[in-house]
Amino acid sequence: MDAQDPPGRFPPDVEWSARSDVPRHQDSGRKELLSPSPAPDVASSFRIRRFDPDRRNRIIDAVLAVIAENGVAGTSFRRIATQADVPLGSMTYHFSGMQELLETGFERFVSQSLARLEDRLEPARDHRDAGKIILAIIHEDATADPPRHLALSRELQALVIRDPALRNIANEWVEGSARILKRYFDPITAVILEILMDGLTLRRGVAPMKGEPLAADPVASVIDGSWRPSHEVRRKR
Repeated sequence: MDAQDPPGRFPPDVEWSARSDVPRHQDSGRKELLSPSPAPDVASSFRIRRFDPDRRNRIIDAVLAVIAENGVAGTSFRRIATQADVPLGSMTYHFSGMQELLETGFERFVSQSLARLEDRLEPARDHRDAGKIILAIIHEDATADPPRHLALSRELQALVIRDPALRNIANEWVEGSARILKRYFDPITAVILEILMDGLTLRRGVAPMKGEPLAADPVASVIDGSWRPSHEVRRKR
């Protein structure tokens, strides 16, 4: 959190719905008493309630935007609220704290990543077409500016090491990617390609090379079956 953020839960965002029809209450059936209206100076300090049904959704998107730009360590309630354009205090109406914000944000990231992989591979007619699409995805994620997908994936992986509570989210990403790839490749090849997509995206992102040999050669070797485990290579010698 930022240094100016108070510890623990933030106070709820106080909102006042201004009404001209003050409610009436019965006083033992004898007469009606009008409930007192708030003093003018007090009422003016409350903000008129704004109908904002998309607020929670914007906050989740803001979580990912802030993490992509500042990392988890640089993510705070204030930065998220500013990015989402919501009052700081209203954050706790939708989320109990930073842990829930991170979990919900990364759940959305994983869901979006799996949906994108599925959509991109849908036109593939066979494993060769699928291989070309995989290479395109690796290239896009590694060279994107800003590198949103690459940054979020690394932040999630680093966070899982320190926070086992997020492990299920990371596992869903790995297992979900493998399930999609198995539609086009045998199970072992699908698992290897899932690992390659993750690792080669990072390699291309941190050590860019001209052309695409860093990604194309390993992926092509796996797809055409020319890659073999080391024990099989030793047997052939």
